Amino acid sequence: MPKNEAKASSKTSSRRASKTGTKAERKAQKKLQEELQRRRRNRTNALTAAIIVGIVAAGLVVVLSINRPKGEMTLPNDGATEFCDAVQTFEIDDRQHVAEGEPISYAQDPPVGGRHWGSPPPPDDGFYTTEIPKELAVHNLEHGQIVVWYNNGDSEVAERLKDAIAEKKSFLVALPRSEPLPGGARMVLTAWGRSQSCRQFDLQALRQFQDAFKNKGPERIRAG
Repeated sequence: MPKNEAKASSKTSSRRASKTGTKAERKAQKKLQEELQRRRRNRTNALTAAIIVGIVAAGLVVVLSINRPKGEMTLPNDGATEFCDAVQTFEIDDRQHVAEGEPISYAQDPPVGGRHWGSPPPPDDGFYTTEIPKELAVHNLEHGQIVVWYNNGDSEVAERLKDAIAEKKSFLVALPRSEPLPGGARMVLTAWGRSQSCRQFDLQALRQFQDAFKNKGPERIRAG
């Protein structure tokens, strides 16, 4: 083979080898990029899954925290004070919702639980001057609220109760009654399965009852 043709053939082979090598490198580079992208996607998916699991777990912790049964508080002298009798405890075995307007007879007066109206929504925390049916007030007790009953027209107790609730109304609902409270009471504190009768307004009794029994109803719908 002539010398010039040999040189040309050698250059052609060299160029082919160069092109072949470049193609192989590009293919390998492409595979590497694909592998890196796949790993990044896997890491992203794993991180997203971990975040979702964390959010779900945090939500579950909150729900369990809200609905976790709370330990019973021991009140000195069973809650009795100078003006209030000891706290009474009752077993409540029925909390069925019934239609609004259906009259219900309760074993305790004022009631401390049992069947009650499922609607309308029970009153929010606060002091009220308008009478609320007892069948609806029991729904408050089911939600862990404390219903404080006072005699309609008893301005002294009403004013002091209003001030106390304005100061700290957490889970407190004060309701008037046109029918006198039993036993000459001027204020009766009620929670689900609990009752305390007072001969006059007693802030000490109100606060310790509030702290001991708020949010202890069978249906907890908020933290507290």
